[in-house]
Amino acid sequence: MSKHTPGPWKIEDNANAGYDILSPYDNGWVAIVHGGIGNVEDNATLIASAPQTYDENIELKVINTELIKSLREIHLLALFVLPIDGYNITDPVLSALDEIATKADATIAKVADSIPL
Repeated sequence: MSKHTPGPWKIEDNANAGYDILSPYDNGWVAIVHGGIGNVEDNATLIASAPQTYDENIELKVINTELIKSLREIHLLALFVLPIDGYNITDPVLSALDEIATKADATIAKVADSIPL
């Protein structure tokens, strides 16, 4: 479970003082955005989307992990099952499958510590 203030967060225009980022829980402020570089409203909107973005990142990690499992199963099928059944899988195809699976594993490993499941 995440430790951030639950979302969805919303922004409210705080007159000339910038924007408030508000949580629906305890009617509390999460942040106040004012001044700085760039469009203040765009920055506030970006900050307010953090809980949704976090949830989507976790969901994508789960989906990617399932895709890696499926890719590994296809790879094993190509290596072991198809040749036995008389299919001729060429070395370049096996090499491509292996390269894709290896890259996908490396990508998942990069994000494994940054987004807890």
